[in-house]
Amino acid sequence: MSKQRYWYRVEMLSGSDTYCFFGSCKLPEKELMQALQENKWTLIEDLIYFDENDRAQGWSEWDPNYLARIHLNPQYVVSVMPMLEDPRKETVGTNDILTLPMPSNSHENNATDKSDTATITGKKNQRGKKGKTDAKSDTFKKPKKKK
Repeated sequence: MSKQRYWYRVEMLSGSDTYCFFGSCKLPEKELMQALQENKWTLIEDLIYFDENDRAQGWSEWDPNYLARIHLNPQYVVSVMPMLEDPRKETVGTNDILTLPMPSNSHENNATDKSDTATITGKKNQRGKKGKTDAKSDTFKKPKKKK
């Protein structure tokens, strides 16, 4: 069984607003799209958000009360955009580094492991910022600060 992870930007409808999720899935694009077309809920993990400096951050930085994973309801998926690579990775000189630690365990069937994290974000200029966008105008709305 392959442990390869595929990264996606998934836009979801919530009322008149949309929310973007950036995370990984074990399904390649074709299989992910087939599952959504067959109305199957799909798990997206390793969720991240992009901070004010457009750097990938772990979900626990924004809200430590939730695991960084989400099950997508296919009825509310607006768009799926495959990403070229893990957005946590940065290149410094000739070395690739991760801006966030990679989970050391498998993502398979481990709902209580807090190292598997996911992130919800709003979108702005094709890279996510915390918040949400108006579905009609794509105007960025800054979220309220969590307490």
